[in-house]
Amino acid sequence: MRVRLRVQNFAVLRAIDFEIPSGVNVLVGANGSGKSTVLDVIELLRHAYERGLQESLGHHFGGASQIRNYDAPPDADIVLGLDVGDVEWTTTLRITGGSLDAASPETLVARGQVKLRRQALSAEADFGDQKLKVGEYLAVRSAWDRNQDDEDLTTWRDFLRKYRVYRSYNYRLHDLSKFGSEASPDRSLDVSGLNAFSVFQNWYLQRPYRARHSFVCDSLRHIYPDYFRDFDFQVAGRTVTLQILTSRWGERPIQVSQESTGFMMAFLSLCAVASGEPGGLVAIDELENSIQPAAIERLFECIDEYSSTNDVRVLIATHSPVVLDQLRTEPSSIFVLDPGELSPSQPLPVPLDKLFDPGWLAQFSLGRLYTSLEYGAHRLPTNV
Repeated sequence: MRVRLRVQNFAVLRAIDFEIPSGVNVLVGANGSGKSTVLDVIELLRHAYERGLQESLGHHFGGASQIRNYDAPPDADIVLGLDVGDVEWTTTLRITGGSLDAASPETLVARGQVKLRRQALSAEADFGDQKLKVGEYLAVRSAWDRNQDDEDLTTWRDFLRKYRVYRSYNYRLHDLSKFGSEASPDRSLDVSGLNAFSVFQNWYLQRPYRARHSFVCDSLRHIYPDYFRDFDFQVAGRTVTLQILTSRWGERPIQVSQESTGFMMAFLSLCAVASGEPGGLVAIDELENSIQPAAIERLFECIDEYSSTNDVRVLIATHSPVVLDQLRTEPSSIFVLDPGELSPSQPLPVPLDKLFDPGWLAQFSLGRLYTSLEYGAHRLPTNV
């Protein structure tokens, strides 16, 4: 199924046209190039669908006043688009006096035919022969609420609602390790990571989800073959925590509060990927945080295998040469946000094998090329 993100003049993103392939893909670029913002845009759209665009902009970007790209003309349109399968959805944000206009134009096109249209400043949208009152939500939300059997609306909506972005630097690892998780019926990891132990227990106890539990355990045995054996759950009242059984120190288990940061970060990354739904997309920002390089290699192998087996797209924004080297035979899966000498109007990101000849790339470590500033980095000044 095709997934394509389109952005114009939004925040640091001047022109994005990103068709995200299936499997695992990596996004690289210099600091400030917009890697995290690319991940944020899809989350912004998910929250806009659920809560309304105005509230979503306020939550993610502090409002509309600073969202126009600084290099764009003051009257330039700000365009957000998400295509899923044969469905193409687009909205144009109009900013007046630092505020978002109450009704942004919006279209949904399926197989080349316009199915949904909302005109600028209109409180209504046309869906076939229906006139829909839109209110504070996106027009596509209003259309789906009244047409839940429409396959095009459902395909687009389901993909958006499955999307999750996890930022390793935002995990509340100290609180999780020290206080555990509150028992809950959750079956997917929260972006804070705080519900990880409860989710992990639910996967173990509920047969339809047990394969996710097994994936995490089997992966940790692969990543740490001379160390990890298994987990034991500990439950006290409404608190769930873990003990870790290892090949060291005899049979004495390790309390999770005593475990290394790198091990716990690998555990949370695996839980994040296992939380992905078939046909969905999981994004991870800085997968490599606190993890030893050889463990990063094995972690990537496990994620790659899970992605292909379970039809879960994974998009990793990274600065890690180790991660990049895992795709040395697949440079088309590395996407670069700041491709140097290309025209400023060139849509980004650009696949690495479009920036360099694949035969030339095959001679080198992709990670070494990255650290040598050949791509995805600020250029050093040239002496004249």
